[in-house]
Amino acid sequence: MNGYDGCVFGRKHFITQVSLFYQYFSSLPLSKCHLGLTPFSDISVVCDLGKLDEWGFRGAPDWVVEVICPSTAAHDQILKRDLYERNGVKELWLVRPGDRLVMVYWLINGGYGKPDVHELSGTTRSALFPQVAVDWARVLPEPSGEPL
Repeated sequence: MNGYDGCVFGRKHFITQVSLFYQYFSSLPLSKCHLGLTPFSDISVVCDLGKLDEWGFRGAPDWVVEVICPSTAAHDQILKRDLYERNGVKELWLVRPGDRLVMVYWLINGGYGKPDVHELSGTTRSALFPQVAVDWARVLPEPSGEPL
């Protein structure tokens, strides 16, 4: 067991989600894009402000970040990834804290190809929003055996 099992709505999942949200919020031009925590995905970025409504937004976001838990891994990495691809999400990050990896997908010619896979160390920059560089040390501390 990697200490991240059963993490749906768990503390580590929440801390990862909020830490990522804070870094995005600090970097994105909020006058041009809407950043949200949504019930369907962990973090969504929408830059077509015409998609916004009183309940959030309609249509596909530009960028989605999913924090993967073992209990929802198949659903997130297969079903939701395919749904994002079919609906035109331009950039998708699947963050796997338990494995300390992020898989980054870009929509090219209507489909996702092979993802770029990065360790959760140093920084990872968004291709869609180059001003956003996630500092993984601020998201997840190095593994120490201590719970968050």
